Amino acid sequence: MRANIGEFVVIFVHATIEELAANRDPKGLYKKALAGEIKNFTGVDDPYEPPENPELVVDTMIEEPEQSLQHVLDKLQELGYIEDATVMVEGDRVHSGLTDLRVTETGHVAEGR
Repeated sequence: MRANIGEFVVIFVHATIEELAANRDPKGLYKKALAGEIKNFTGVDDPYEPPENPELVVDTMIEEPEQSLQHVLDKLQELGYIEDATVMVEGDRVHSGLTDLRVTETGHVAEGR
């Protein structure tokens, strides 16, 4: 893939199908797939193959979101993609399921709509 696409970082974000359906399914797609209402859904009735050699594995089943974010930023800094691995967004946020992250004029990341 790298020969065809170029540079990229493979990050495997681990979560079980049960966790996704119960807590991270804003559109209800996993619940519908598990109920048989959607066919050929990846990870439910269509196999999912985790990456064999990811640069990073983020285990969201045991890590808080802030820890996962810090691991990603640390890896990107280690690989030379970013200079500073400091988290620039803090505070309580409810995931919309439609996240669009944008850099503001101050260099901070803001969630857009």
